[in-house]
Amino acid sequence: MDVNQSGYVTGSGYETITQLTAEEGAKLYRADTTIENTDRTSMDLTCGYEVDIKVLSDKDQEYLPLENEHEIVGNPACNDQLQPGFSTEMSWIFKLPAESNAVALFFVDPIVDDQFAFSEDFQVFQLDPNYTLTVTTGH
Repeated sequence: MDVNQSGYVTGSGYETITQLTAEEGAKLYRADTTIENTDRTSMDLTCGYEVDIKVLSDKDQEYLPLENEHEIVGNPACNDQLQPGFSTEMSWIFKLPAESNAVALFFVDPIVDDQFAFSEDFQVFQLDPNYTLTVTTGH
């Protein structure tokens, strides 16, 4: 998985692209998505907190993506604003134990308010059709 950790914008001619590899006992899972901004305001997908995404493993464990999404080649740069009515390609990389498999992606729209709560509006994408996925809400 190609990443740009040089601090220079990809395409500037000064960037250095490296290959991200998993440490021993782990594997990397890359989720390639298209994000459409249907909100009233712009979104900063890589350095803001506009989308909460998790991967569910076949062991019913939830994983957050690795940080610095703006370093993934092909992602928007930090502080790029996805304007309302537009869409863009966006990728996330997750680190899972080598023996685990990603079976679902969960997208949640965070509500940034005094309590930094999450909305009940979430989307689930089943990645493994052979896995029985049961979704419950609430605590």
